[in-house]
Amino acid sequence: MPAHVPSQVTVAIAPRRPAGSRIRHGQASCADYGCTLPACREAARRARRRRKRDHAAGLTTKVDPTAAAGHASLLRRHGMSAQDLADASGFSVTLIRRLLRPPAIRPKQIARTTADAVLGIAIPSRSTWSSVSGQGLTPAGQAATLLVTLAQAGWPASYMAPRLGTRTQTLAAIRNQKRSRIRIALDQSIRRLYARLLSPPRPRPVCGPQTPRVPVPTTCPDNTTSP
Repeated sequence: MPAHVPSQVTVAIAPRRPAGSRIRHGQASCADYGCTLPACREAARRARRRRKRDHAAGLTTKVDPTAAAGHASLLRRHGMSAQDLADASGFSVTLIRRLLRPPAIRPKQIARTTADAVLGIAIPSRSTWSSVSGQGLTPAGQAATLLVTLAQAGWPASYMAPRLGTRTQTLAAIRNQKRSRIRIALDQSIRRLYARLLSPPRPRPVCGPQTPRVPVPTTCPDNTTSP
């Protein structure tokens, strides 16, 4: 009798990705955690090829993060969240958030591939950036301070809410510091509204030397006789 050949059994491998991880499919870090999707494996291969090219060219694998951090901060001011930057660069959102930290607690060096990927992200414009820009979260402390100042100046939440595209209850929660984080788009809208309502008017530019106007009397002086 022929020997019994056992059938192949597919064993599911438990993912090594931590619970609550923000890493998404298509990023090299996803394959590092054991994902076998083609897009993730290809992203990991591209990252390895970049590292090999840098090594062959004699380039250091670590660089100063100042330039990449400055560009990432600029992209944040244009409405991109840390998750948006992670999706655009192909790296994890945790790494991007470390890059966005203040210089005192920022990593002293980052991988050259990370710096190149961040610096390669174009600044979005109103016509090219998608409608989901600004949906990332940012700390609400500064927005709360601006809303308190506006309320003290006499601007009620019922006036501001329609102009910010939100509800009065939401503004009250932010103002009373019951929201620790808000959408980047709402934070930027609050800053713009504050500047429009409370910023002093700009003086008009003077094109050249102005000759003061002498008022012309409408009546003759008392000591002047008519001809």
